[in-house]
Amino acid sequence: MHKQINSSGAASNKKVRAGYSLIWHVTVWSMWKVRN
Repeated sequence: MHKQINSSGAASNKKVRAGYSLIWHVTVWSMWKVRN
């Protein structure tokens, strides 16, 4: 039971990190696009 809770928590954390990474890349890309 405890192990199952841990792995689902890790999976959601991974999803959140992927979301932040996507937002970061879009922000950097659009800033770069505006400059050039």
